Amino acid sequence: MPFANSSNATPSLSACVDCSSTTNLWICLICGNIGCGRYGRAHAHAHYEHTTHLYALELETQRVWDYAGDGYVHRLIQNKADGKLVELPSASMGVREGESGGRLGPGLADTLSAEKIEAIGIEYSYLLTSQLDSQREYYEEQGAELKGEVEELKLMVQSLGREIEKERVSAAEERERRKKEEEAGIDEMYRDKVKAEKRAEKVADVAKKLEKELREERAVSEGLLKNLGKMKQRVAEADKEKADLCVKITDLEDQVRDVMFFLEAKTKIEHGGGAEAEAAGGSIEIPSSPPGKKKKSTKG
Repeated sequence: MPFANSSNATPSLSACVDCSSTTNLWICLICGNIGCGRYGRAHAHAHYEHTTHLYALELETQRVWDYAGDGYVHRLIQNKADGKLVELPSASMGVREGESGGRLGPGLADTLSAEKIEAIGIEYSYLLTSQLDSQREYYEEQGAELKGEVEELKLMVQSLGREIEKERVSAAEERERRKKEEEAGIDEMYRDKVKAEKRAEKVADVAKKLEKELREERAVSEGLLKNLGKMKQRVAEADKEKADLCVKITDLEDQVRDVMFFLEAKTKIEHGGGAEAEAAGGSIEIPSSPPGKKKKSTKG
């Protein structure tokens, strides 16, 4: 299993995808997600809990962590000097030296360590392969679920499309109905307008006629007022003449009374005896008449 080169995968060039931290970073060996470790905000462990990706590589030490076993998979690390994989030193590993201090080459412990490293590598490859298979099944299940959701969404979209089409048709019908109603209303309003204009013309004609009649009535009224004034003047003159006639009639009545008195007195004197006979041949003085009356005298 090849590991990332230290010159390409360094903490200074990588960051946590969730919090952008650049220290204590772990990269998922399944999908390549980079997250911070447990001593940070534990986003790498949260990624494991979300996806069940078991193996993550620590970028700083190049060691692989198994979340299921909660430990490192093996003790291989990457040498910073030449980039080669070496095993961490242990007490059982060493180099045999001869009596003269010369190196005698790898011993039995070295052979056993190499076989152990190879067995661990094979086991790690098997575990990684099984994990990849499980992840492939997981993603296939996710893909199938997504496909089902997509199909459901397609059905929903089709259903929504049919509903939208129905709504569009219904809206078009409603617009057509409203258009017809508006046109009918406009026609009715136009007819009402024509009727109103005709009524207005009739009212205007009636108003003109009434105005003409009013002018005529005013002219007649003015004439009547003038005639009434003249009649009042005539009545006043008639009243004055009547008063004058009354005065004249009164004067004439007084004169008639005087004449009647004179005649009666004359008759009595002519046919009477005694004192009446003595008055014969005399004269009768008629008293002065009131103002406006004439004084008359009669001799016997």
